Amino acid sequence: MNIIKNISPRISLVFLYAAIGILWISLSDNVLLYFVKDIEHLSLYQSYKGWAFVLFTTLLLYLILLWYGKILHATMQSRNQTEKKFNLLYEDAPNPYQSLDQEGKIIAVNQKWLDLLGYQRQEIIGRWFKDMLAPQSIATFQKNFPKFKTHGYVKGVEFDMLHKDGHIVPVLLHGQISYDSNHTVIQTHCAFEDISNRRQVEHLNRVLKLIRDVNQSIVRIKNRDELLQESCEILISSDLYQYAWIKITQDHFQKLYYTSKQEDIFDAFKTKISGGWIPSCIHLLDQKNNTYAYIQNTKESCQDCPIKDSDTLQGHAYLLKLQHGNSQYGYLAVYSFDSFDEKEFALLEEVAGDIAYGIFNIETEQILKDKEERYRFVVEATTDGFWDYDILNQKVYYSSRWKEILGYEDEELENTLETWKNRIHPDDKQTILSDFELSQEKGTKHYRNIYRLQHKDGHWVWIESTGQTIYDTSGKAIRMIGSHTDITEQVTYREKLILQAKLLEEKKQELENIINNAPNPIIILEEGGKILMLNQAWIDSSGFSLEDLPTIDAWLNLVYEDAQTRESIKKHITSLYDLTESLDEGEFTFLNKNKDLVTWQFSSAPLGIRDGKRTIIASAMDVTELKHKDEMLIRQSRHAAMGEMIGMIAHQWRQPLSTISMDANNMLLDIALEQLDMSHAENYAHNIMQQTQHLSQTIDDFRNFFKPDKVIVTVKIEEIVEQTLSIVADSLKNNSITLTTSFETDKLVDTYPRELMQVFVNIITNAKDALVLQKKENALISIRVYEDHHYINTTICDNGGGIDEAILPKVFDPYFSTKDEKTGTGLGLYMGKMIIEKHLGGILEVCNNHAGACFTIRLLKNPQRGHENEK
Repeated sequence: MNIIKNISPRISLVFLYAAIGILWISLSDNVLLYFVKDIEHLSLYQSYKGWAFVLFTTLLLYLILLWYGKILHATMQSRNQTEKKFNLLYEDAPNPYQSLDQEGKIIAVNQKWLDLLGYQRQEIIGRWFKDMLAPQSIATFQKNFPKFKTHGYVKGVEFDMLHKDGHIVPVLLHGQISYDSNHTVIQTHCAFEDISNRRQVEHLNRVLKLIRDVNQSIVRIKNRDELLQESCEILISSDLYQYAWIKITQDHFQKLYYTSKQEDIFDAFKTKISGGWIPSCIHLLDQKNNTYAYIQNTKESCQDCPIKDSDTLQGHAYLLKLQHGNSQYGYLAVYSFDSFDEKEFALLEEVAGDIAYGIFNIETEQILKDKEERYRFVVEATTDGFWDYDILNQKVYYSSRWKEILGYEDEELENTLETWKNRIHPDDKQTILSDFELSQEKGTKHYRNIYRLQHKDGHWVWIESTGQTIYDTSGKAIRMIGSHTDITEQVTYREKLILQAKLLEEKKQELENIINNAPNPIIILEEGGKILMLNQAWIDSSGFSLEDLPTIDAWLNLVYEDAQTRESIKKHITSLYDLTESLDEGEFTFLNKNKDLVTWQFSSAPLGIRDGKRTIIASAMDVTELKHKDEMLIRQSRHAAMGEMIGMIAHQWRQPLSTISMDANNMLLDIALEQLDMSHAENYAHNIMQQTQHLSQTIDDFRNFFKPDKVIVTVKIEEIVEQTLSIVADSLKNNSITLTTSFETDKLVDTYPRELMQVFVNIITNAKDALVLQKKENALISIRVYEDHHYINTTICDNGGGIDEAILPKVFDPYFSTKDEKTGTGLGLYMGKMIIEKHLGGILEVCNNHAGACFTIRLLKNPQRGHENEK
């Protein structure tokens, strides 16, 4: 049947003619033979039969052709009319129409299609249909077009087509395929339905759903971090937006919350934000001072954004401020392939407002929670009892703590005004009730009184009652509320304080009498330099009264003539205010009122705080006479050592004099032999000059040794030891005594150099005498200088066997000596201890070690005296 359908009309006529001819020949011959019996006339009849066939077939063919022509004419007219109607319907169709070839190229479109997408016909004929699609719809077309060609139809496929100006036009496509006789695709016939309005409605409905979801999160989530992160996730959950981020910039707090379809592309963005970078969209928003900013092309507008080169970040961005009331919390940004319209702007602003409101609610709830927590702590921790008096209804409420203050359980006392009135102390009752009534009548807002209430066991409890009166609009008192505080302990304590104050005043007067009548001078100073008190002994000893010395500056100006000394002493006195315990300051020499030099030995101690200022008390002892005696003993000690010094000088001079004598004899011998030349003479003269200078230096060293010290000098112990050795070294060498030194510190000390050198000389000389007396072989004296936490220590040890333990405690006693009367006075070690401990504020001690005696001199590294102490 299919073959017959495919045969053309002309071939059909040929087949028809052949079929009629065959039938005529086969049937006519049989009929003729049946009716004609005469064989002779048979050929003639056959000729007639042939002409009859030609005539019949010709007539039949004419009739067939006439009929076919009429049918063809009618068909052509119908076809032309159909084509005309189709063209009219195609061009004027209300929906866009297009036709594609089998490869997907556009071969025809109607005017509605051109109007929808903004093109001219010549611009799009022959172009690929996929070029008309938005990127996100290309895959959909590539997937469905082969199926369309196979099945011959398609229905309800959505595409996002690109308008000529670049915006997206969503369409719904229905199509059918035209095939040729070989079932080969001739073309497609597709009608579009513009679904922009429907898509917009659906889009806005999805945005509304996001708003509902965000609002549900706001209600459900009470943590800001969780709320903001979940809000970002909600915004991209429905595929409306590809990215969403929130940047919080509240109160110097910076934090980024974000989510996207591709998390990895936000790593660089997050890192840059953390480094302080501000996105250009935020700059744009702040510059315009708007609540939102719309970026139509993120590729071009976000040049400094780390995610601008992402393949998917080609669309539109919308940035909004997270603002509620006067508070701005940060920014919300969303990205989409589709453009935003005004309705979506409004909905997104609502989202931003809702998120800001959620942050506000969380912060407000946290503030309220903190306040409630603090209030709970206050209520739980307070010792106050609360009361509430409803004046209009004459009802009173007392808290359980109010009743507990009076020793009652909650149910033991009725909540009536009489419960309070009946327990007021009789001496206080009239005043308290009067004040209570007046606070309601005079419009006094606040109420406060102190009085006594009776405890359950009968004793009186001191109460501080505070309250507030509440008035209606007419000024009538309608309510009073307040609290009771048990101040019994405070009142009792205040009474004790009053009693203590009286006793303290009596003790103060007694102490002033003791201080004033003390035998030693006493002064009390206040920080800032004011002299608070001078006792009578001070006035008698110095000649100055408190009227003469109102301040420490006035005293310094009167007793010290040198400005540098005054400044040094003032600095020292200022340092005393930092004392935390008593301090022996040492001796000070100054002028009394009669301009005589006096020496006082001071001790100071902190006295406490008076009117916010630190005070000190200092006592003194006049040691002027003792100083004269000490100086006499020192001179006596030095003169007693004169013989020893002369012996040392003899040792010092022996070798230089021998050298000078030998050089002189050599010169005389050269002269006698007439061998003296200028070079020899210069050598002899130069050598004699060196020895003469050595003798002169020796004389200077010993002269300096006997000079009295005047001022304290800051020096290294090593220098004093070296000066000492310049005096005693030759004496030790002549007695075959080895001397070793070890200097392990170069820290400075404040000292009188010659007095310290006198101590060193005495100790070294005593060690030498002991070693010579014992005729010790390999005799050794070692000197070591080192430091500890407080002191610079100098040890002088020998290997002479030590000091008898029985007399060891007596070696520093005056006039005690182990030598005979000719060689020992017993003053050397006594004066050494007095110099070290009295003059220099140090320590001198002795002990025996495994080899012999060992003396240790300890001098403070940082002496408490901060002045140059005149002697």
